[in-house]
Amino acid sequence: MILNKNSDMADKALRVIAVCYVDKENIPQKIDESLERDLIFVRTNPG
Repeated sequence: MILNKNSDMADKALRVIAVCYVDKENIPQKIDESLERDLIFVRTNPG
């Protein structure tokens, strides 16, 4: 569903902005790509 909505907006030449977060108890000392895994999707911009 998220990818379909993204494609619909992209087909209309709209910029797609998504908001996600990750719930961490402690901020790791080393910031790397692993923080981008298991994100919780909040929403995209209205379309």
